[in-house]
Amino acid sequence: MTQRELTLQDYIEMLRRRWVPIVILTLIGPPFAYGVSRILPDRYRSQTLVLVEQQTVPSEIVKPLDTSDISQRLASMQQQILSRSRLEPIIHQFGLYPKDINRKPMEELVAKLQKAIEVTPICPWRKPVQATFPVST
Repeated sequence: MTQRELTLQDYIEMLRRRWVPIVILTLIGPPFAYGVSRILPDRYRSQTLVLVEQQTVPSEIVKPLDTSDISQRLASMQQQILSRSRLEPIIHQFGLYPKDINRKPMEELVAKLQKAIEVTPICPWRKPVQATFPVST
């Protein structure tokens, strides 16, 4: 069975047969997609990978500046990430929680954002750290 090449007349005939669904989807599709985007909650996902390595130079040659172990350093980093002094400017800069910003105290908004942030230490062969930020608008 041989296949013939489609001509311009063939395409025009296809459009003539299917013009109703094309017009309906063209008119209804964008407003429907916009409505769904307004109904669904805003969610932002960000992830980063921080590499923390032990000192490779022997401590007899170079005195280590930081004597804490990796888990203590990671706990310190997590406290810095989740501190109010870091999160409050983020809330203002990106307009997070716009309905609540004037109604609720900043401590509640920062606590809400702290609960939404997940900091997870991982092994090098696993997936990177992930943080999900649900934002009410």
